[in-house]
Amino acid sequence: HKKTEVPVYSFKQSHLFDTEIYPENIASFFTDGTADVRINAMVDWQKNQAAIVRKKSIWQNKNCQMDTQNQSLCNQLCNYLNLTRGLHISPKNLAITSNANMSLYLLTEILFDNNDTIAVGGKNYYKANMIFQKNGSKICAIPMDEEGIDTNKLEKICQQTSIKADYVMPHSHYPTTVSLSKTRRLALLHLAKKYNFIIIEDDWGYDFQYEKMSSLPLYSADDQDRVIYLGELGQNLTPGYQTGFVVGNPNLISAINQFAQMVMHPTNLLMQ
Repeated sequence: HKKTEVPVYSFKQSHLFDTEIYPENIASFFTDGTADVRINAMVDWQKNQAAIVRKKSIWQNKNCQMDTQNQSLCNQLCNYLNLTRGLHISPKNLAITSNANMSLYLLTEILFDNNDTIAVGGKNYYKANMIFQKNGSKICAIPMDEEGIDTNKLEKICQQTSIKADYVMPHSHYPTTVSLSKTRRLALLHLAKKYNFIIIEDDWGYDFQYEKMSSLPLYSADDQDRVIYLGELGQNLTPGYQTGFVVGNPNLISAINQFAQMVMHPTNLLMQ
């Protein structure tokens, strides 16, 4: 029996995924910040992983095998974020995910409804835009300059339409690498309170800084509980070792963890 190429059933398709991100016939391409596996210490990685596998304590806690996050890692990550980024959080403010894109996906599923409007930078991370639009949200592009997103233009848009959230990368905007100025950081926090919207702060590049003096995340200056902080660890390691995290209100984190149990695998004990 020869099956037809066109299925007899229907399924969802989206033009968002029509573009071929990695064409086959191309002489060169940008790695987009991913690690170069050719110069990674693969032998050392293999030795470390083998040593971890031999630890009996890793497999003794049966509950860890069903959880989406490792409590020990959660505690240590809280300490690290408090020490390096001034967040002042506890484990109840932190959810660990498989990567930054998964963090954003979980948030959109919980926070946004169809036709909600999300403000983003004029030149923005394309995968974030795709995740927002896949969820049915509308993208509103805000002009940018050498100080980052134009908060004056953002306010004018807020006066005309209801903004549910603003997605920003204050430390190093992707792909422009522009940092949001101190004046506009304060202005953005003020606008979030004035026009009642959420700030999703994606701090993907915080660990890739080479100067001691750097601005702390917006989350550290937020006293209105309007900022949700996203980050990622392990971008410079072998692909597959990335770990994402979400920092926010304990009730939001609880909802994320509950939803994550449905869409994410149990904890990867070896990687964490």
